[in-house]
Amino acid sequence: MFTPATWQYEYKAGEQCIDFKNGSKIVLRAFDSPQKVRSTTYDISYISQAEEISSLLFDEILGRLRGKALPKTILIHEGNPAEGYIKDRIIEPEPETLIKKGIYLIGEVRTDENAKHLPDNYITRLLDTYDDAKRARFLYGRWDRLTDRVYSALADHHYIEPIKIHKHYYRAIGLDYGVTSDSSVVFIYKTEHNDVIVWDEWRKPKATLEDIYSACHRYGPLPVIADTNMKNNMLRDDHFGSIWGDLSAMGLRLIPAQKGDKNANILLVNQYLHQNRLHFFKHCEYTIKQHKRYQYKRDSEEVVKKDDHSVDALQYVLRHLDKIEVKGPIDVFGPRTRGPTLKEYTSRKQ
Repeated sequence: MFTPATWQYEYKAGEQCIDFKNGSKIVLRAFDSPQKVRSTTYDISYISQAEEISSLLFDEILGRLRGKALPKTILIHEGNPAEGYIKDRIIEPEPETLIKKGIYLIGEVRTDENAKHLPDNYITRLLDTYDDAKRARFLYGRWDRLTDRVYSALADHHYIEPIKIHKHYYRAIGLDYGVTSDSSVVFIYKTEHNDVIVWDEWRKPKATLEDIYSACHRYGPLPVIADTNMKNNMLRDDHFGSIWGDLSAMGLRLIPAQKGDKNANILLVNQYLHQNRLHFFKHCEYTIKQHKRYQYKRDSEEVVKKDDHSVDALQYVLRHLDKIEVKGPIDVFGPRTRGPTLKEYTSRKQ
C-alpha cells in the first residue's frame, strides 16, 4: 500500500506511520481496541476487514474524523460482507437516509472483477472449495446469507406490522435474567392456528427485581417462563434469598423453562421459522437484531454466547408454547346452553 518513492515520504516503523514532506501523515493502527484511536484527529480513515470491528469501535472512529485539511472528512470501509452493524447501519437503510448521514457511495465488487491482480486459478480454486453460501459471500459480495448464522431461515417476511391480539390467544412471557448484563423479556402469544408472534419486548442492564416485576406486569399477570438458574442466583450486595424466590414472592407466575439440549431449542425455533409460524412485530428491534446476529463459532456447532438475552428468553417460552393447544373463539366464547335443547324439547313432546 506504500506510495511511490517520488512522493517523498519516510516510513517510521517504530511509530507505525508514514510522514510526507508536505506535512501529511498516514497512521497505521490495529482497530481492535477503542484506546488505540482515542486522542487523535483524522481527515480520512480507511478500515480493512471492517466487518471484524465492533459497533462501539466504529463509533469511536467516526468521532475521530474531525480534521480540517479537507472540505469533508472521509470514512472508507473494505471487507467481506457479514451480519452486524455494517449491514444494519449502512446496507439496509434507504439511500435518502444515508445521504442525510453523509454516506454517499456504497461499492459492491465481485472477486472476479479483480481477477488480473489475483494469482492464477485463484477463483477456480475458490469455486471448487466453497459451498454456495461462501461463494455468495466471498466471491459475489452478497449480503443475504452467511453460513455462520444460527437462524438462517430468518427473513424479512417474518417481521410484520402490529395486528390485533384477540382475547382467546394464549399469551406468555420469556424471561432471561442478567446479573450485570441485560435482563430481557419477550411477550409472545400463540393462536389457535399454532402461529407464534413476538408482540413486545423489554430489556434493561443491571435490572432490579422491581424493574423486572413491573416489566412482566405490563399486560397483566401472565405466566413467565424463566431459567431455573435464578433459583441459585443470590441477590446483590450479599442479601439472602434467590432471584427466583423473591420474584415469586412479589407475585410473578414463574414457570421453570424446559431448557433441554441447546441444539434442540435452536432446531425448534428454526422449525417455526421454516414453517412460517414465528413472526415478530417490527417495533421489537432489540429482539430482531439479536436473532439476526445469533451466530455459530467458526467451524463449530457451538453458538457464540454474546448479545443473546432475548434469544434465550424466546427459546424458553417457545418450548413452553409448543405444548400448548389454543382453543378457537367459538370454543372459548361460544353460546352456553341455559335450558332444554331442541332434541330434549322434541323428545318430551312425543
